[in-house]
Amino acid sequence: MSANSHFSTVANLIRESNVKKGAEIGTWKGGLSHHVLNSFSDLVWFSIDSWKYFGTDYKDGTNKEQKDLDIIYTAVKQKLSVFEKRSIIYHCLSKEASIQIANNSLDLVFIDANHLYEAVKEDINLWTPKVKKGGIVAGHDFSRKHPGVIKAVNELGLKISTGRGGVWWYQK
Repeated sequence: MSANSHFSTVANLIRESNVKKGAEIGTWKGGLSHHVLNSFSDLVWFSIDSWKYFGTDYKDGTNKEQKDLDIIYTAVKQKLSVFEKRSIIYHCLSKEASIQIANNSLDLVFIDANHLYEAVKEDINLWTPKVKKGGIVAGHDFSRKHPGVIKAVNELGLKISTGRGGVWWYQK
């Protein structure tokens, strides 16, 4: 399975749910954001990431030196600039961005930032209110490799769907 197999699962969710406004929490190099914006010409998409170094204690492939993260952020801005006003980038922590997005304003949120239990739980709690009733709350890396994601999602006590690429979701 390719590293980007979750792209098609998210695109299917967008198509099937007629998503017009969504957000990705944890944009990294902008691959998913670019894919969905390129696939859906009427989609408005928020790409949210801190692009911040969290020190040596946080073990994650995206936790690079700050100078490298600055280069990645610049490349993401360039990559998504072709979508003009349909692409809105928030270069800040998830919590800071959530304050700027109105409740019940999104059709879908895709959580793929810090995979530690506490962070996933916080992102779910911060971003679920942003999704309209009937919208989709989703995320990435629902796998044994990321036990924090599984624990936080299972604690919701809801019927969770899972799909290709480790994507999880439910309808609000």
